Amino acid sequence: MKQVPISKDTLLRSEFIRNTSKLVSGTTIAQLIPILIQPILRRYYSAEIFGTYAVYLSIIGILYGIASLRYEQAIISPEDKNEACSIFTVAQLFNIIFSVLLFIVILLFKNSILSFFNISEEYSVYLFIAPAGIFLFNLQQSINLWLIRNKAFGGVSKIKIVRRSSEGLFQLLFR
Repeated sequence: MKQVPISKDTLLRSEFIRNTSKLVSGTTIAQLIPILIQPILRRYYSAEIFGTYAVYLSIIGILYGIASLRYEQAIISPEDKNEACSIFTVAQLFNIIFSVLLFIVILLFKNSILSFFNISEEYSVYLFIAPAGIFLFNLQQSINLWLIRNKAFGGVSKIKIVRRSSEGLFQLLFR
Protein backbone atom coordinates (compact mmCIF):
# COMPACT_ATOMS: atom_id res chain seq x y z
CA MET A 1 0.00 0.00 0.00
CA LYS A 2 1.40 3.35 -1.06
CA GLN A 3 1.48 6.16 1.54
CA VAL A 4 0.48 9.61 0.42
CA PRO A 5 2.54 12.36 2.05
CA ILE A 6 0.58 14.96 3.96
CA SER A 7 1.42 18.48 2.91
CA LYS A 8 1.80 21.36 5.34
CA ASP A 9 -1.25 23.11 3.81
CA THR A 10 -3.42 20.02 4.26
CA LEU A 11 -2.32 19.69 7.86
CA LEU A 12 -3.02 23.37 8.62
CA ARG A 13 -6.49 23.12 7.08
CA SER A 14 -7.26 20.00 9.09
CA GLU A 15 -10.42 20.30 11.20
CA PHE A 16 -8.72 18.33 13.96
CA ILE A 17 -5.80 20.78 14.13
CA ARG A 18 -8.11 23.81 14.10
CA ASN A 19 -10.31 22.40 16.86
CA THR A 20 -7.33 21.33 18.94
CA SER A 21 -5.72 24.75 18.63
CA LYS A 22 -8.97 26.42 19.72
CA LEU A 23 -9.15 24.23 22.83
CA VAL A 24 -5.46 24.61 23.66
CA SER A 25 -5.44 28.39 23.24
CA GLY A 26 -8.65 28.81 25.27
CA THR A 27 -7.34 26.56 28.04
CA THR A 28 -4.01 28.37 28.10
CA ILE A 29 -5.62 31.80 28.41
CA ALA A 30 -8.03 30.48 31.05
CA GLN A 31 -5.11 29.09 33.08
CA LEU A 32 -3.15 32.34 32.83
CA ILE A 33 -5.95 34.44 34.35
CA PRO A 34 -5.71 33.03 37.91
CA ILE A 35 -1.91 33.06 37.72
CA LEU A 36 -1.94 36.75 36.85
CA ILE A 37 -4.33 37.77 39.64
CA GLN A 38 -2.63 35.68 42.37
CA PRO A 39 -0.21 38.45 43.43
CA ILE A 40 -3.14 40.83 43.93
CA LEU A 41 -5.19 38.27 45.85
CA ARG A 42 -2.29 37.31 48.09
CA ARG A 43 -1.87 40.93 49.03
CA TYR A 44 -5.49 41.35 50.17
CA TYR A 45 -6.36 37.94 51.65
CA SER A 46 -5.00 36.13 54.69
CA ALA A 47 -3.93 32.49 54.76
CA GLU A 48 -7.09 31.70 56.75
CA ILE A 49 -9.30 33.00 53.94
CA PHE A 50 -7.36 30.98 51.35
CA GLY A 51 -7.82 27.90 53.55
CA THR A 52 -11.55 28.52 53.85
CA TYR A 53 -11.74 29.03 50.09
CA ALA A 54 -9.91 25.73 49.56
CA VAL A 55 -12.46 23.94 51.76
CA TYR A 56 -15.26 25.65 49.80
CA LEU A 57 -13.78 24.47 46.48
CA SER A 58 -13.31 20.95 47.86
CA ILE A 59 -16.94 20.79 48.96
CA ILE A 60 -18.08 21.98 45.54
CA GLY A 61 -15.78 19.50 43.82
CA ILE A 62 -17.14 16.59 45.81
CA LEU A 63 -20.82 17.54 45.68
CA TYR A 64 -20.72 18.56 42.01
CA GLY A 65 -20.57 14.90 41.03
CA ILE A 66 -23.68 14.12 43.03
CA ALA A 67 -25.72 17.16 41.95
CA SER A 68 -26.76 15.87 38.54
CA LEU A 69 -26.00 12.21 39.20
CA ARG A 70 -23.37 12.62 36.43
CA TYR A 71 -26.09 12.66 33.76
CA GLU A 72 -24.27 15.49 32.02
CA GLN A 73 -21.59 13.00 30.98
CA ALA A 74 -24.18 11.26 28.79
CA ILE A 75 -24.95 14.39 26.76
CA ILE A 76 -22.25 13.51 24.24
CA SER A 77 -23.35 9.91 23.63
CA PRO A 78 -26.70 9.94 21.79
CA GLU A 79 -26.79 10.48 18.06
CA ASP A 80 -30.27 12.00 18.26
CA LYS A 81 -30.18 15.69 19.21
CA ASN A 82 -33.57 15.50 20.97
CA GLU A 83 -32.35 12.67 23.18
CA ALA A 84 -29.22 14.67 24.07
CA CYS A 85 -31.43 17.68 24.86
CA SER A 86 -33.58 15.50 27.13
CA ILE A 87 -30.49 14.28 28.96
CA PHE A 88 -29.32 17.87 29.39
CA THR A 89 -32.72 18.81 30.82
CA VAL A 90 -32.80 15.85 33.23
CA ALA A 91 -29.26 16.62 34.41
CA GLN A 92 -30.23 20.22 35.15
CA LEU A 93 -33.44 19.16 36.86
CA PHE A 94 -31.41 16.96 39.22
CA ASN A 95 -28.94 19.82 39.61
CA ILE A 96 -31.68 22.27 40.66
CA ILE A 97 -33.29 19.81 43.09
CA PHE A 98 -29.94 18.94 44.67
CA SER A 99 -28.91 22.60 45.00
CA VAL A 100 -32.20 23.56 46.68
CA LEU A 101 -32.03 20.58 49.06
CA LEU A 102 -28.43 21.41 49.91
CA PHE A 103 -29.38 25.01 50.69
CA ILE A 104 -32.11 23.76 53.04
CA VAL A 105 -29.66 21.39 54.77
CA ILE A 106 -27.17 24.23 55.20
CA LEU A 107 -29.90 26.46 56.57
CA LEU A 108 -30.90 23.83 59.14
CA PHE A 109 -27.43 22.58 60.13
CA LYS A 110 -25.18 25.62 59.59
CA ASN A 111 -23.51 25.52 62.99
CA SER A 112 -22.79 21.79 62.84
CA ILE A 113 -21.30 22.11 59.38
CA LEU A 114 -19.12 25.07 60.44
CA SER A 115 -17.91 23.10 63.44
CA PHE A 116 -17.20 19.97 61.38
CA PHE A 117 -15.06 21.86 58.86
CA ASN A 118 -13.54 24.07 61.58
CA ILE A 119 -14.68 27.28 59.87
CA SER A 120 -15.29 30.40 61.91
CA GLU A 121 -18.73 32.01 61.91
CA GLU A 122 -17.22 34.97 60.08
CA TYR A 123 -16.93 32.87 56.89
CA SER A 124 -20.32 31.17 57.10
CA VAL A 125 -21.45 33.03 53.97
CA TYR A 126 -19.36 30.55 51.96
CA LEU A 127 -21.72 27.80 53.05
CA PHE A 128 -24.71 29.63 51.66
CA ILE A 129 -23.12 30.29 48.30
CA ALA A 130 -21.98 26.66 47.94
CA PRO A 131 -25.32 25.48 46.46
CA ALA A 132 -25.16 28.29 43.89
CA GLY A 133 -21.54 27.40 43.13
CA ILE A 134 -22.42 23.74 42.65
CA PHE A 135 -25.37 24.64 40.44
CA LEU A 136 -23.34 27.02 38.27
CA PHE A 137 -20.35 24.68 37.99
CA ASN A 138 -22.61 21.81 36.96
CA LEU A 139 -24.47 24.01 34.48
CA GLN A 140 -21.17 25.16 32.99
CA GLN A 141 -20.00 21.54 32.65
CA SER A 142 -23.27 20.56 30.97
CA ILE A 143 -23.06 23.45 28.51
CA ASN A 144 -19.42 22.55 27.87
CA LEU A 145 -20.37 18.97 27.01
CA TRP A 146 -23.25 20.19 24.86
CA LEU A 147 -20.85 22.38 22.90
CA ILE A 148 -18.36 19.52 22.54
CA ARG A 149 -21.19 17.29 21.30
CA ASN A 150 -21.99 19.91 18.67
CA LYS A 151 -18.30 20.41 17.82
CA ALA A 152 -18.42 24.07 18.88
CA PHE A 153 -14.88 24.07 20.25
CA GLY A 154 -14.52 27.83 19.98
CA GLY A 155 -17.47 28.15 22.35
CA VAL A 156 -15.81 25.74 24.79
CA SER A 157 -12.72 27.94 24.83
CA LYS A 158 -14.78 31.09 25.34
CA ILE A 159 -16.65 29.51 28.27
CA LYS A 160 -13.37 28.56 29.93
CA ILE A 161 -12.06 32.10 29.58
CA VAL A 162 -15.32 33.65 30.81
CA ARG A 163 -15.45 31.26 33.77
CA ARG A 164 -11.90 32.02 34.89
CA SER A 165 -12.37 35.75 34.33
CA SER A 166 -15.59 35.70 36.37
CA GLU A 167 -13.93 33.76 39.17
CA GLY A 168 -11.06 36.25 39.26
CA LEU A 169 -13.39 39.24 39.17
CA PHE A 170 -15.51 37.92 42.05
CA GLN A 171 -12.39 37.13 44.07
CA LEU A 172 -11.17 40.68 43.60
CA LEU A 173 -14.55 42.35 44.22
CA PHE A 174 -15.58 40.41 47.33
CA ARG A 175 -12.51 40.93 49.43
